[in-house]
Amino acid sequence: MKFAVINRATSGEIVAGVSGKRIRVLSYLFSVATTTTVRFDSDSTALTGAMTANAGVPFNAPQGPNTQQGAMGVLQTERGEAFNVTLGAAVQISGHLLYEETQ
Repeated sequence: MKFAVINRATSGEIVAGVSGKRIRVLSYLFSVATTTTVRFDSDSTALTGAMTANAGVPFNAPQGPNTQQGAMGVLQTERGEAFNVTLGAAVQISGHLLYEETQ
């Protein structure tokens, strides 16, 4: 498992893509400085809808259960694609996520 910091003032990359691997997000927590929408993407393909996040209010997806096949993720990119965030406006988003690289 790996950790990544979410620290952006505009839309863009949170975790770089890895050739032949998917990024499986196991959990995340973030807050925004100003109320806006937040969408997570596999490169430019939406993994979520636009979620309204209120200023200063933590927004999280806790880690799911572990199975014999491994940890259950809440989001997953396509192979080789980055895990990105698309913001409804240029506002600060801060937080962290737990992820793994998987086939």
